[in-house]
Amino acid sequence: LKTREHGLHTLQVLFSQKYLPDQVAARSENIIEQLIACLKKGSESEGKLAAIVTSLFCIQLGEPNDDLYVKFRDAIMPTLRDETKSLSLRTSYAQAVGIICFITSEDISATVDLMKSLEIIFSKSYLLNDGTTPILARDLPELHTAALSSWCLLLSTMPNNYAHDLIR
Repeated sequence: LKTREHGLHTLQVLFSQKYLPDQVAARSENIIEQLIACLKKGSESEGKLAAIVTSLFCIQLGEPNDDLYVKFRDAIMPTLRDETKSLSLRTSYAQAVGIICFITSEDISATVDLMKSLEIIFSKSYLLNDGTTPILARDLPELHTAALSSWCLLLSTMPNNYAHDLIR
């Protein structure tokens, strides 16, 4: 377990300090497989590291790839939606999925679907019907902020007509 975390940390440092698109592309299938496994079944610390490394990996590749987006989205979304998972893990996943979609997805409908899922998360911070502020768990605003941040990043990719409809 700690070996995977150490490996993820090493990749995080490497991907943060050097741009290696050719080397990353040459080993992408193996890296993708391992990252998906860490995102799905890893511990909290491993999952958080995997979310960061997955974002950096997509930045390293730097090219749209809808199949890659779907693979990572399918690994991330169940945990992001699971309210029994830790808030810090879900926050990391909310940040990562926005970056991953921003870089890899060209499918507007997939982006809009993700934005709707993110809105379900951050909309729990909306004022209640009586105009009062909801009482939230201590770390929940961080999750809502991460989801809103990813939503806004994705909004910047939308054509004006989509953006206008999404903001309403």
